[in-house]
Parts: sequence; C-alpha cells; structure tokens
Amino acid sequence: MYEVYTLIPADRLTDEDKAFIQARFFDINPKIVARFPRYQEIADSRDSWASWETQTWRDLQVLFNLAWTDPDWLAQPPLDDLVARGRNFSEGDKATVLAVHRRLVEQVIPLHRRLQDEGRIEITFTPFYHPILPLLLDTNLAREATPDLPLPPRFTYGVDAIAQVEKGIAFYEATFGRRPAGMWPAEGAVAQEIVGIVAGAGVQWMASDEEVLARSLGQAGFSRDAREIVRTPAVLYRPYRVTSRNGEVYVIFRDKALSDKVGFTYSGMSGTAAAQDFVRRLRLIRDELRAQGAEGPFLVSVILDGENAWEHYDNDGKAFLHTMYRLLEEAQAEGVIVTTTPLRVHRPLLRPPPA
Repeated sequence: MYEVYTLIPADRLTDEDKAFIQARFFDINPKIVARFPRYQEIADSRDSWASWETQTWRDLQVLFNLAWTDPDWLAQPPLDDLVARGRNFSEGDKATVLAVHRRLVEQVIPLHRRLQDEGRIEITFTPFYHPILPLLLDTNLAREATPDLPLPPRFTYGVDAIAQVEKGIAFYEATFGRRPAGMWPAEGAVAQEIVGIVAGAGVQWMASDEEVLARSLGQAGFSRDAREIVRTPAVLYRPYRVTSRNGEVYVIFRDKALSDKVGFTYSGMSGTAAAQDFVRRLRLIRDELRAQGAEGPFLVSVILDGENAWEHYDNDGKAFLHTMYRLLEEAQAEGVIVTTTPLRVHRPLLRPPPA
C-alpha cells in the first residue's frame, strides 16, 4: 500500500491520495524523522498540508522510504547521494529508492536459508494467519487464565486450528527447504489443549512467556532480588516436556525482564553500556545458579518482537548489537556462556526439572 502511494507522481496526487500520505507517511519513530532535516521540516508543517506544494509531496514520498532503510545502505551508492542532497527529489529518485528496497527484500529469504543451512541460525514458524491458537480451538479456554473474563458466544473450530499449524509448516518447508523444528505461537499463547495439535504436526518445541510457566506451576510469578535476578533460576531457565496422546513437545519460556530490557529499556542507553548490562545480567544468572548448586546446563531464552525494537535505538541499535555479540563471544571463549538455538540444545538439557 505504501509503495502504491509512493509510485503516484506527485503532480498527479488526488486529494484522497494526499490525505492518505499525510496521515501515514509519518508512521515511523520521530527519532528517525529527525535524522533527515527536510523530513523534520515537513513533519513540523504537517498541520498546513493542504497548502503543500508538489515538491513537498514528492520529497515526503522519497524521505519516508529513505527513512525506512537501514543506515548501512543509506551510506552506500546510490542512496548516499540522495541522503546528502536531502531535498528537491525527482520522480526518478523515487524509482531509485524503491529499486534498492526490492533488491534488499529479494535477498532476505535466500540469506536466512543459507545461514540456516550452515547451522548458524534456527528459523521458527507461526501458525499461518497468526491466530491465537487456543482461542481458535475454543474461546472458553480464555477462562483458564482469567476466570471472570466476559466472553462472546462460544467459538470452537479445532479443524481450523490444525489447518493453521499445517499451513504454517507447509509454507516454511516450501520457503526454507526443510520442516521447522520450533514454533512461536502467535503472541506466545499456549494451552494444554493445543499440545496434541503441535506434537501431531511434528513440531519439536515451542516458546512462551515466563508468566505462563509461573501460572502453570501455581505461582503468581517469578520473584526477583534487588539485582533483578530470578530467585529460582533453575525453575525458569530450562525447557519443559509437555505430553499429550499425540506425542510430546518441549516448551521454553522467555526471561520477560531481560527480553523487555532489549525491547524497551536499552534503547534509552548508549549501545555499549546496554550491551555490557545485558551480558552482566547473564553472568549474574549463571553465578546464582552455581551458588544454589543447581545442576545444568541451563537455557536463558530472550525473545522479543525484534522488528519493533531497533528503530528506538540510535543508529538502529548497531552499537548495542555489535558490542553484545563481541561480549558473548568473549564469554563463550571463557566457557561462561554458550550461545545456542533450541534445536542445537543437547538431549540432557531437554528434561523436566525435579518435581
């Protein structure tokens, strides 16, 4: 949709087109808008959009698309020239930006497939149309978590829930050349009743949130000490085996506090300081496990909507990510922390904790 409105020549925009562009071509973090002086200038004059000249509309079309481009690509030809010029763009400039976008998009799946085939990453899938699987199976399952929740008339379509998982797997297999091992349920929503569906589809593991684990264990949550370290780390930081008549699935639970720091908090710090804090916390978790005499190994899962986080960081979080990976490599060389994926976790780790 955004590309469609970008492609319309600025001198042919209708009032309806302009209303859409004015409403939606600022759908980006203000921190990023501020990187482009002309973009900020247009944003500051947004209330008077009815009087904008054709060149202003064209500049906005180009700048919106430039702003959604990673800074590394903006520093390379042909986009570096457009960034340096900053304004008075032509219709040809729009075509240049969109051509780069298409080229980059075309590289995404081949790159990730290659990294997967090299064993460097693991790619998960989600049920095809991103349904909340337990609610698709039976809306009354919502009361398992919130007994007093007002609900609409009961909706239960188990066949559709099965199809959503199967379609997700089929799409993954067609895209990446193999069946997926792991699933991220939409919004991390799980229920005992979906285990049979997931296991029956051959999925080996899925992931959810620490609060789901706490409630499943009859706890209000995981308490943390003054350092924000979980007081019972041996309970949180390991996979659980969940069984059904159709088989079993391992479930891992994310450290919500640590994940939220990456997603929401660290963007307000320098990238280096944030990365140092992240790895320091991992080391503290390890220290606490050792102090409690817990037998490992253990798995700390950090899970977040990564596409939503980086625009809030300076320079798309590059300082944070580069420093974090360097520190993790150093910690791995020390034998303190091992970076892994759930599929690569050895069988001894995939066992339930003692009762």
